[in-house]
Formats: sequence, structure tokens, C-alpha cells
Amino acid sequence: MLLAAVPNDAMRLNSHMSEMGETADNLMPDRSLDTTNLWFEVLPFGTNAFNTNTAAATLILHNTHPDETYEILSRAALPDTNWNSEGFVFGSETTNWTVTSISAANRTNALFFSARSWLDSAGIGIPDWWQLRYFAMVGVDPNADPDHDGVPCSNGSIGPGTTASSPP
Repeated sequence: MLLAAVPNDAMRLNSHMSEMGETADNLMPDRSLDTTNLWFEVLPFGTNAFNTNTAAATLILHNTHPDETYEILSRAALPDTNWNSEGFVFGSETTNWTVTSISAANRTNALFFSARSWLDSAGIGIPDWWQLRYFAMVGVDPNADPDHDGVPCSNGSIGPGTTASSPP
């Protein structure tokens, strides 16, 4: 099990701060590129240190940040076009990995998982994953109307004759 081998962000941040002579008040880690670095560790079914439900899969989501929201998604086959939301978890306060469990009742033998961060690094009220999906960049002006159709970006307008789903 990787639990003892995974350093947490607080340890890395504190180490960097002491080397640079900085404090937590004036140093924030750059997380602008962290949205693609998530990965899962799936523990065998049955009871383990995190889960006593034998009908649930235990997932450890790695590279999480404290109090950040992550959505867990699943689908039964890779060719499926839609991911199903399994719910949300908050990043652990003490480690850079977060544990959750997903019910496996009435599921097929294959289940694929994905996760996405709901980080809004631009502070505009639209998660980075949505901005990247529909605009290929982060920091979109949510009140802008780049295609001049009278509908701002925050309402799903993404180009001439096109519309995205409204931001979550």
C-alpha cells in the first residue's frame, strides 16, 4: 500500500517555505496545471482500512489538494459516450490523496473511473475543466460575448452558431 510513501502537499510546501524564508501568508502553490494530474488507486473489494462495505469499491484519488472539490465519474465500458457522476469528495486536509468508496451493487464486472477537479483558478465562478473543454483556456471573461450573439460565455455561448451547456 502506498499510504506511507506519499508525501503530502503541506510537507512539501513547508519545506519549500523554510528554504526560501517565506511564510504561508505570502506563498501559495501554483496549481494552474494540476487539473490533469489526478490518478486512482483501486483497492480490492472487501474490507480494508478505509471501507467495511464488501459491496463497495475503495478508491484512493491521488494528487488532491485540501478542501478542493473533486467529482468521481464512472462508466461500464470505454466506448460509452457519457460518464456517470458517482458524487463529490473534498480533498484531504492531511495528505495529497483522498479516499472514497463507490457502490458496486448491480454493476458489471468492468467499471472505469475518472475524476475531475472543480478548481476555479481564475476565480470567475466557472470550473477550469469547463473553461478548458469549451474555450481551450482558463480565465475566460464570463460576461464576454465573443461571438456577438447576445449570449455571454457564462450562459453557454461558445462560438458562432454554437452553444455549450450552461456552466455548472
